Amino acid sequence: MKVLGISFSPRNGNSQALVEHVLKGAKDAGAETELVRFCDL
Repeated sequence: MKVLGISFSPRNGNSQALVEHVLKGAKDAGAETELVRFCDL
């Protein structure tokens, strides 16, 4: 399974922490994960 996390926030605040936490849980469960931050594009 692949899981894509998308963050639109320009800061590394609570939303970013939540996305990273969810992706870590998915990765620990065996999923392939990727985080895309639109402010970095």
